[in-house]
Amino acid sequence: MADEQHGQVSQALRALGIHQILARSPQARGRSERAFGTIQGRLPQELRHHGITDYDAANRYLQQHFIADFNRRFTVKPAQPESAFVKLAGIELELVLSSKHERIVRNDNTVTFKNLILQLPATRQRIHFVRCPVTVHQFANGTLGVSYQGRLLARYDAAGGPLHPSPNKERAANAQRLASKAVRRVATHRRTQTQNPHFPTRTQITVKSASGKMSVAHTTNQSQEDFSHV
Repeated sequence: MADEQHGQVSQALRALGIHQILARSPQARGRSERAFGTIQGRLPQELRHHGITDYDAANRYLQQHFIADFNRRFTVKPAQPESAFVKLAGIELELVLSSKHERIVRNDNTVTFKNLILQLPATRQRIHFVRCPVTVHQFANGTLGVSYQGRLLARYDAAGGPLHPSPNKERAANAQRLASKAVRRVATHRRTQTQNPHFPTRTQITVKSASGKMSVAHTTNQSQEDFSHV
């Protein structure tokens, strides 16, 4: 289990462009061991002193007292005050910071993961992903996800049930699809009128006869010149 977690951390660091420096020397390992010894030696004594015996109370003590005091005692001021953080571009941070497991999609378009069967949905690009290599993600909130070539295909709860998008997102997606269809229909209609001479445009014009009476006539764009002289 430790080797698997170490591999997951190394993969995340490589994806983020962070160079990992392992503690291979006794001196480097000694520094980490001394830090662990300080925490292991101080924290249990403080918890016992304050009468803390359960996990919830211990976590509150860590957040409210111990961490701030520990950082005040042992934090070293950096030589360069500038921030070393850089902006991420084109990286799905949620997918990177997850536990990843490689799988092959079965013939029924499903993926097996820890006694669960995850059904993959059809997308606009592909109807199915049979025999495709995909990645199963375990997110920090306990949910699961399946991605293909860096793109998330679907989300699932801890029991393997699909998590559908929120109603607002679903309504927005439906509205976008309807608007796209309407635009395509209008463009097709205009293109047909312009390119196909067998479907001329019908218009209405008002015609004044010799007796002075007004009448409405339907005509096409090819025959409007004939009525212009009436």
